[in-house]
Amino acid sequence: MKNRKNRIWIAGVLVLTAASVLSSCKNGMEEPVSTAGISFDGKVFERTSFVQIVPKDTKAEIFINDDSSWNTYCTGGEANYIPGLFLLKGVFLKNRKVRLSPFELSQYEVTQELYEALMWRNPSNFNTGSDQRLRPVETVNWYEAIVFCNRLSKKLGLTPCYTINGGAIAWEKIEYDEIPGEGADKEERKKWDNVTFNKNNNGFRLPTEAEWEFAARGGNAKSPVWKYAFSGTQCTPLDPVQFKDKPADTNLDLYGWYKDNSGGKTYAVGTKKPNSLGLYDMSGNVQEWCFDWAAALNIDGTTIEEDPCGGPRPAVEEPARITRGGSYYEVAYDCAVSRINWYYPYRHANYLGIRLARSL
Repeated sequence: MKNRKNRIWIAGVLVLTAASVLSSCKNGMEEPVSTAGISFDGKVFERTSFVQIVPKDTKAEIFINDDSSWNTYCTGGEANYIPGLFLLKGVFLKNRKVRLSPFELSQYEVTQELYEALMWRNPSNFNTGSDQRLRPVETVNWYEAIVFCNRLSKKLGLTPCYTINGGAIAWEKIEYDEIPGEGADKEERKKWDNVTFNKNNNGFRLPTEAEWEFAARGGNAKSPVWKYAFSGTQCTPLDPVQFKDKPADTNLDLYGWYKDNSGGKTYAVGTKKPNSLGLYDMSGNVQEWCFDWAAALNIDGTTIEEDPCGGPRPAVEEPARITRGGSYYEVAYDCAVSRINWYYPYRHANYLGIRLARSL
């Protein structure tokens, strides 16, 4: 059994610590033993540690010259509902060049306990039981996720990454019910769509879609792990019919909660096996909001995109934001590391949650 070194927050100070060590439980799930992490107001919140994905003072450059391993999964074409956005092959497509700056990602999805401590409300549908506080928060829309990131940053003395509507919206003081939801006026939602993202700030934020997928695939495009269908597994991409029949060699049961093993509910974060980087629940449990708009990708093969994050607000009436990872609610096919989903940023659903990122 190996120890990994993780970056974690204790009392608002970033330190290095021995990684979580795994031990088997009676139910066959993997349970973290050491899970110290974010701390404030005299409380250390469990399962809030961070994993360094791209080390400080380095860059990760990804150039894919062959993405054919996903052709079977796509079975004859893309479900291409948004022009230029390929919903089944992910963002690291043939001839696309991407360069990522140093960042870290939370080892676990944001728990209900941590979310409620900052937002003074737990919106989650699955909010009862002995493991309730460590279940992933869900029924969170994109706007609420942005406010949560900023509030956590301020709480720990960091510089928030997001400004809303040029600073006109005071996210620090706003009441939860004032954050736009399904019933909000369209013009008000447009103000909230005007979010400025300063990636150089040291606060917490949502991962970009490229960061999320890079981490889900194991952080090394030259490794065999990169081409596996699910985060952490050793299953190559299969066609939708095979996914529907849930072949034994998907290995997803060991790594994620999805429709065939969840019983229609979420579970405490980190109760399945992690991927090769030590990240839990990258396939299944809840979908995770990314910063990006759902928009066309640049795959001209010449331009190197530095830290792509979806570009400006698309010129459509109702633009959407990206989510990744699949959930307890979905079949295995929808939990693949390449599978792109998108939802309107005001949308609430009991399978939409958060994973934090932070620039280094």
